[in-house]
Parts: sequence; C-alpha cells; structure tokens
Amino acid sequence: MLQNRLGLPPLRMLMLLNFGGFCSILLLSHFFVKGSNRVKVLGWFCVILSVSVFAAPLSIMRLVIRTKSVEFMPFTLSFFLTLSAVMWLFYGVLLKDVYITIPNVVGFILGVIQMALYVIYKNSKTVVPMEPKLPQHNIDIAKLSTASCEMKPAVCPHSNEEDDHTDNSKDPSNQEQPRQCEV
Repeated sequence: MLQNRLGLPPLRMLMLLNFGGFCSILLLSHFFVKGSNRVKVLGWFCVILSVSVFAAPLSIMRLVIRTKSVEFMPFTLSFFLTLSAVMWLFYGVLLKDVYITIPNVVGFILGVIQMALYVIYKNSKTVVPMEPKLPQHNIDIAKLSTASCEMKPAVCPHSNEEDDHTDNSKDPSNQEQPRQCEV
C-alpha cells in the first residue's frame, strides 16, 4: 500500500486534507471575517481554488510543447474540462456572479489552448527525452589473448584452522604447503 511521509494511506490523507481544509476555512471565515465581507472572502478563496484546478495541466502543456507529442495529454480530458468551464461560465454570466465567471473564463482559455496544442501536435512522432547513455568501453579480446603474461597463484595465509575440513595431520606433505587462492 502506498503511504506518504506521515505514514497515512493516500485515501486517508485525501480525506484528512479535505475535512481539515473545509474546517479551517469554516472556522477562519466565521471568527475573523464579519458580515457581508464573509461572502467576498469565501468567493475569492473559491476563485483561487478554481483557477488552480484549471492551471494544473500547465505542466503537461509545457511537456507537450517541449516533446512535440500529445502522448501525455488526453484529448477527452481537455475537451470535457473546456466544456465544463463553458457551462459554468454561462451560469456565472446569467447570475452575474463574478466568483463563478472569473475562474471559468480562465478555464475556458486554458482549455482552448490545450485543444489547440492537441491539434498542432497530434500527428507528430513521439519524442520522449531520453536519458544520456554512458559511454561504453569495447575491449578487443583477440589483442588480450595474444598478450603474454605470467600469472602466479596467490598465496593466502592460513587464517582459520576451522576452515580446513580435511584431516591434514596424517599426511605430512600437506602440512608444509601453504594454501593457494584462485586469482
């Protein structure tokens, strides 16, 4: 299961942030803002949240422009985001509500830009930035095999008597010879 830095699963963290965010907005607006200003403060707070929702795909739009590929930006998401912004924009205009109209004007503009990017780059080949490859070293084995070198076996000191599983006490010739290690 995925967990964040606090050790909470993502769904619980999302619920905690939603509930905590709602409660903090409710308490702050109740105790610090009085009268008709409360509607204005909450309205502008909602405008900021709505614009941030519409601005979230900006990083994907940057990636589309950089890679010249719409692989990371599905058209249906852009289309329905724009459609939703248009519907809420009309609703805000009919009600003459600035707090509904402003974020949806931004959403409509960003949605149209996303769909325009899709039309521009839909036929481009997928160009994903690749990680730079490390240089590879080629060794010519034929040249190495002709080189003459003498290899003498390495002598390892006998460090542990318990490692010797053979009984060398009966054969005096084995006692005098040091161990040889493979190189």
